[in-house]
Amino acid sequence: MKKHLIQLAILVVATGMAVKSQAASQIYNITFTGTGLSASGQINVDVVNNTATSGFLDVTYGATTIDYNYLAVGSGIVEDNNGDDLPYTDNVFPNSVPFTDANGLLFLTAPVNGNYTAGGGIYLSIDQFSQATPVPYNLNGYGKPPAGFGYNNPNQDGTATIAAVPEPKTTTIIGLSALGMLFVALRKKFFMA
Repeated sequence: MKKHLIQLAILVVATGMAVKSQAASQIYNITFTGTGLSASGQINVDVVNNTATSGFLDVTYGATTIDYNYLAVGSGIVEDNNGDDLPYTDNVFPNSVPFTDANGLLFLTAPVNGNYTAGGGIYLSIDQFSQATPVPYNLNGYGKPPAGFGYNNPNQDGTATIAAVPEPKTTTIIGLSALGMLFVALRKKFFMA
């Protein structure tokens, strides 16, 4: 029985460490609403470094929806399928208003290969040229994706939100893991002896 209690303690500590390391990363839902335009998606954020590590954005403009399934991560310049240079950073500040800056987040229809993408892109950023207070968010298209999306189309100001996707409570996970291991230990001790 002592051996099983030691195994149980090790499992509880290991589970706690695994859950704690996952807490450095958080998934957020993001939305954008403009005139005749809406977008929704998710980004995974390294909350320690305030950087987006992956994500997607589905944009509906009129009757057409384009899925931008790739987020440009890191910082640099990528050339889209129209020959436009798109500078990008992956800075995101989920607990601030605004939650992104003038560089914004760059979502793409195709992955980056070297410094190029075979697809188009769309920025979700603040409109640094707007005189409005608060400064509105802007959704701005680039490249040659299908159905009329492309360079400067769409290009609209609007409102955007960011909200954390709830995660299971750490104590619940650890508690359930501990109960499971205790059940296994007691089962072996009393029912298989």
